[in-house]
Amino acid sequence: MPHNSLWGYAREYFYKFNIWMNGPIYDLDGERLPEDILQATKALYKLQKVAFKELADTNLITGDLRNLYTEFRPYLPIIVSLKNPDLKPRHCEIIQKLSDPIFDLDYDLHQSISDLVKLGVQELIEDIEEVSEIATKERALELNLNKMRDEWKTVKFELQEFSSSGTYLL
Repeated sequence: MPHNSLWGYAREYFYKFNIWMNGPIYDLDGERLPEDILQATKALYKLQKVAFKELADTNLITGDLRNLYTEFRPYLPIIVSLKNPDLKPRHCEIIQKLSDPIFDLDYDLHQSISDLVKLGVQELIEDIEEVSEIATKERALELNLNKMRDEWKTVKFELQEFSSSGTYLL
């Protein structure tokens, strides 16, 4: 059974790596992919340290495969940040202006991770994450504001004059 797991992770990696790196970002699942990579890394570590501890060649293969998954992990923040459903075109414009010269970021994310790496996006990841976080906070504020507007739509304010002082009561 451990061998099945190992070859399953190997098949998945070698089948999907090209899609992850060279396919359009819009095809990637920004929530599931990081979970899958983390789960594979943990499972391969466990296989390496427990199931294949006594099998030197298989242990070596397992370690190499785990390293391949680990080497992909630095790209995950880019994917997660850009796949944030709260990002709007204005946020993409901000992200584009983070580098000098400005790079072309397609709002529909037709670019690949490889394309963005060539543009030097990895150097900007902290700033991109910050813009993504701001987009999420803005969306939460918009939802709360809309909720408040809906709640106040039915409230009617009436002013009544308080005696003859020229002061009004709400």
